[in-house]
Amino acid sequence: MGKYGRIVRHTGFLRAAGRSGVLRRVKEGGKKVKAKEWKRVGACLLGCLLMFPMGNMRADAAENTVNVQVDVEFGQAEAQTVKDMVNDLRTGNDAWQYKSDGSIETITGLQGLVYDEKLEEIAMQRAAEIALYYSHTRVNGKDCFTAYNELGYSGTVKGENIAAGQRSAQEVFAAWCEDGPNDTYETQGHRRNMLSKDFTAIGMGHVVYNGIHYWAMELGNSGTESNTGVDGAQTVQVEVQHSHITSLSAGKASCAVAIGGVSELPEITVTLAPSVEWASEASCKAVNPDWVVGDTSVATVADGKVTGLKAGSTTLTATAGGASTEITLEVTADGQGSDDNNTGDDNTGDNNTGDDNIGDNNTGDDNTGDDNTGDDNNGDDNTGNGDNNNNSNNNGGSNSNNSGSKDDGKEETSSGSSAGKDAPAVMIMPTTSMVGGVKTATEGIYLANSVNGSIITTSVADIANGYGLTNKEKPYNKIYNLDPKKSSLAKASVDAAAAEQKAVVGPILNIELGKMNGGNYTLLPSDGPAIRIVLGIPENFAQSGKTYAVVCVRAGGAYTVLKDLDSVSDTITFDTTGGAGVYAIIKY
Repeated sequence: MGKYGRIVRHTGFLRAAGRSGVLRRVKEGGKKVKAKEWKRVGACLLGCLLMFPMGNMRADAAENTVNVQVDVEFGQAEAQTVKDMVNDLRTGNDAWQYKSDGSIETITGLQGLVYDEKLEEIAMQRAAEIALYYSHTRVNGKDCFTAYNELGYSGTVKGENIAAGQRSAQEVFAAWCEDGPNDTYETQGHRRNMLSKDFTAIGMGHVVYNGIHYWAMELGNSGTESNTGVDGAQTVQVEVQHSHITSLSAGKASCAVAIGGVSELPEITVTLAPSVEWASEASCKAVNPDWVVGDTSVATVADGKVTGLKAGSTTLTATAGGASTEITLEVTADGQGSDDNNTGDDNTGDNNTGDDNIGDNNTGDDNTGDDNTGDDNNGDDNTGNGDNNNNSNNNGGSNSNNSGSKDDGKEETSSGSSAGKDAPAVMIMPTTSMVGGVKTATEGIYLANSVNGSIITTSVADIANGYGLTNKEKPYNKIYNLDPKKSSLAKASVDAAAAEQKAVVGPILNIELGKMNGGNYTLLPSDGPAIRIVLGIPENFAQSGKTYAVVCVRAGGAYTVLKDLDSVSDTITFDTTGGAGVYAIIKY
């Protein structure tokens, strides 16, 4: 991994024995190592006994934090193999460790660890968190063990090993073994965690973010053999302390809404400072920044939406900690807000087809050892919070942001009419999306920010002829991100198709191919001629040597796999037909 692969860094926290809770910090500086040596980046912590009872994790961030969504690539299948390596260490002839006096202690009678679903859930969350802030202190400022409390861990002991830079499970396990000629008692914190008699269960998390591999091992004493972590691109919600934020930026400089109209607020990107010198800046979507309207007589903001009150121009300012960004808001006199064509909240007029939103879619060294067990370690190391993981798949899927959301008002704002109150509204339908410098051929709403652009390349004339459109009808399309948590049937179908191909799932989109007639939107039939679509493959999903395809899921969950029709490495081109469906990019 270039410069990241040959740097040794180790930090550890040691809690002194006894009830005084004295905390000392030990650092070992960086040094170059030989090519055959394993790189160690990480530390290990263990706390015994919980200070506070378990509780449900909070839905909202604390006062000095903001929730963000970070897109990572999980490698759970490989991470799960670490359990067997640890168990071989515990039950084999190599179960030894240094004692504090420098002598060697041979450990016998250890049992193998079970792989626990809850610990894996915690480990996946922690792996995503250390990608943003590499430390046993979580990026929300709380102790790492607060993730255990909030995600429902029921055991009485907890331990964590973390690492960054190792590109395989074997490499990270070897780094944690700490059995080299220069290792001592002080450097074997990870090893003592893996050889502790207090642990009976293990869970692993592994993510790749900005090209760097991050690993988290979580250990406990409560669990049954099971795992649910899945590979592939996923979006994880993380609570971030304001002090880590360097800047905010908006996806657009201005937005618009009609009087009485309601629109989603523009997407805000949070930039976080690197926590260590070998990491890079992190950019994530802000979930809950604070919004202020410059002129509250023109518009108001509530629950992530802006409502137009009277015609005029004002500002929208998003803030998080000391960072802020400003957007111009135009409230137009034309139109009277939402109608049946409003795409807010995944609705597209009469095009909803059930709960699954598919088809005609909605749209230490606190290590265990004889000195660190029982009542002697019930201090602050076992407290805190953390509230960002809703299920065992770490908010599964990579496209939870902006799913089915209404745009800022420019995309589909009724322009009104002076011909009388019964005259149909004329829709403003801009053609804005581009891929590789090619502009989309058809008008519509292009909100799929999880891909690098989305376009229809079949001409308006060919679609009109193929689907028998009249002179008053125009092809009109809606393409936006899908939230897999709100479309369980669609996600299950996508996963089934990917499993058949032994593929990894990437961005998942809602795509509606329809027509507009005097402000009335309807879908094209699904049995018409082919319509060609090109999607830009996001950089965090692109991988050389992989084959790409698209899974199309229609009403009822039936799916087809559509082959890539071009040889361009950063795009995928495929043919489909009219109507609505869920489309997922896969690679294998």
